Amino acid sequence: MFLYTSKLILSLLSAVTSSIKGIGSSD
Repeated sequence: MFLYTSKLILSLLSAVTSSIKGIGSSD
């Protein structure tokens, strides 16, 4: 259960991070 939750959070975090990077680096 914990492993699944941490994997879910990690994927969410990476998605948010890449989204922010995509918005921030609109070169």
